[in-house]
Amino acid sequence: MSKKIVKVIGGLGNQMFQRAFAEVLRIKFPKDKILLDISDYRKNKAYNHNGFELNRVFGNQMQLCESYTKNEWQWYKPRNIWEKILYWTGIKNIIRYNEKKFLIYDPQVFEYKDRHDIYYSGFWQSPLYFDEYREVIQKLFSFPKPKSINLELSERMKEETSICIHVRRGDYEGTPYDVCNLDYYKNAIDIITNKLMNSDLSFYIFSDDIEWCKKNISPLLDHYKQTFVSHNKGENSYWDMYLMSQCKGLIIPNSTFSWWAAYLSNSELVVTPKQWMKDIDYDAEIYCKKWFKA
Repeated sequence: MSKKIVKVIGGLGNQMFQRAFAEVLRIKFPKDKILLDISDYRKNKAYNHNGFELNRVFGNQMQLCESYTKNEWQWYKPRNIWEKILYWTGIKNIIRYNEKKFLIYDPQVFEYKDRHDIYYSGFWQSPLYFDEYREVIQKLFSFPKPKSINLELSERMKEETSICIHVRRGDYEGTPYDVCNLDYYKNAIDIITNKLMNSDLSFYIFSDDIEWCKKNISPLLDHYKQTFVSHNKGENSYWDMYLMSQCKGLIIPNSTFSWWAAYLSNSELVVTPKQWMKDIDYDAEIYCKKWFKA
């Protein structure tokens, strides 16, 4: 039995991409042992938001290896030519597979032979890795039943023509991810309202800066009903993803958190920024086919 270890890093949205990638490995290589390396959460607690959340939110799904990188894999330093020699000769039954290009699908990633142990390091942020197993992935990320105010809001969202707007500011300001300005949200709202001209729309605004949204986003919504959602904080933040996924339409920033809300919603009325990052000069493959770009 070979081992395939997937490095997990980042917040919940990133973790879900890496977990979905690992699930496809499990489907394609049923005889192999698939593990998640979560050792990074001991070393980089501040960077990783609320820590490793997959099991807490979605249940214990896959075996973890918290010390795999530090101990059993410490010998594994060489890259490139040495990795090829080790792989093709079989002297060491282990290779490291690094993601080739951020936000770009790599079809070769699933082509290595089963007899090798492989350590996968990357973000794997493209639906092309797992969309053929969409129902499996959506079931994998089934939320527990909501309670109290989250239950009330979800019931309202189901009854209304509910539209989610997610605004992420705090940790994005002044970084290459700072691409969603007020013009983006104005254009995205126009797309939604033009598509649903005869509907009585109800907008739900999610953000880490609600006061900014009240000052800047609210005037764009004019006479539409507005609800600001700000009660899910810290370890309960994942409930915002659940609530977003209950909406019939979504306006999302370049955030993997709300990306997954859109993917789990099954809505085809999703608006995303046409540029995912400032400093990339290629077309990101993170978008689903029927989503709208603004």
